Amino acid sequence: MTGRAARRRRGEDRLAGVLLLALIAGVAAHQLLPAVPGWLPGVFAWLAAATLWHGLPGAYRRQAAILLALGTAGLLWGAFRGRPPDIAAILAQNQALVAMLAGVSFLRLLTPSGRGGRQPHGRAGFWRTLLATHLLGAVLNLAVLPIVARRTLVDARARPGAIRALTRGYTSAVLWSPFFAGMATALTYAPGADWPTLAAWGLPLAGFALAYTLLAGRLGWPAELAAHRGFPLTPGSLGLPLGLALLLLALHTRLPGWPMLALIAVTAPLVTAGLLLLRRGRRGWVGLRLHLRTGLADTRGEVILFLAAGFLGVGVTAALPPLGETGALPGFGPGLASAVVGIITLGAILGLHPLIGIAVLAPVLTPLDPDPILLGLTFTLAWSLGTALGPLSATQLLLRGGHGIPGLEVLRLNLPYGLALYLAGVLVLHLQAAGG
Repeated sequence: MTGRAARRRRGEDRLAGVLLLALIAGVAAHQLLPAVPGWLPGVFAWLAAATLWHGLPGAYRRQAAILLALGTAGLLWGAFRGRPPDIAAILAQNQALVAMLAGVSFLRLLTPSGRGGRQPHGRAGFWRTLLATHLLGAVLNLAVLPIVARRTLVDARARPGAIRALTRGYTSAVLWSPFFAGMATALTYAPGADWPTLAAWGLPLAGFALAYTLLAGRLGWPAELAAHRGFPLTPGSLGLPLGLALLLLALHTRLPGWPMLALIAVTAPLVTAGLLLLRRGRRGWVGLRLHLRTGLADTRGEVILFLAAGFLGVGVTAALPPLGETGALPGFGPGLASAVVGIITLGAILGLHPLIGIAVLAPVLTPLDPDPILLGLTFTLAWSLGTALGPLSATQLLLRGGHGIPGLEVLRLNLPYGLALYLAGVLVLHLQAAGG
């Protein structure tokens, strides 16, 4: 990159950071002042996307371009059939989700280094790695994976076990964590779903995922467990996940009119800023400024992909008649929910990110008047399975880029787990539908 190109890139990143911060402020302003139009934050989101497009990696750019092209085709077909494009809906779609992604990115500044504490070995090291990845990843997202991977993927004999611990521990957290893009997607595309209820149904599934992995390790690959060099899990490292979860529950109770995504988008930067300034003083302020200049721009892939998926969803809504109007399906029950999970997961294995499957299917499922918790649980389960098995998930791309682990190896190691979690998920979907 030439000097001029580097300067232009830095300028684009700074502008995008300001626009994404304006997006978060706009979402908060709309909640505090209803006179602020709901579509206004979307303007900042799309301006940020346009600013960040130039630096988008090739794989993300191709996926986003395909989604935008398909969405445009859907809008044009809808206009031809007498449904003109709804600009306000395009601007509003996924804007709160993108604001949450931008807000949660601040939490990376609180990521533990993992250097302290004695590195546990063997079976104890394995379960600590699994729990650390699950609990810390539930709040800090992908920022945790490189740190844990550097300490656990050092021994070739233990690498398969470490891959299982990393992928399963991380991707199962989406079943309950409000800080995950998958949970945010479920709350966006399942209108009426609320996080506490979704988490109440998802936590048993996450517990099953962890228990299955621990039991399978003891019975199926004890030699790998014996060689495992784990990540230290200390009581102090659990304070942030627990504290943020309790804070969100308290705010959700005190501010019931605020959508969960808006609460997270505003809370995450404020909590991060407060903790950094309290712990590091002036150095904390420097870290915040640096994140505004460059860190927010690092979310370019997620920002553009989620906006493009929302655009596709609006296009699908305009182009296709709802299934409920055609009589093609009688309603959305646990059987159809199970099939949707299977379709999205299979698509992820074939290279389609779960977000794309959700964006395509949600507009045609919503008119069936599904129970919002059943629909949201369907999407979180599909996201968890799809990101654990799919080669294009951010989890696998990180492992591939940083440690050369091919997607086929991850698929081979996690396929039995995926089948077990799918069957457990089908059971929970039927229980939820029966208990309502």
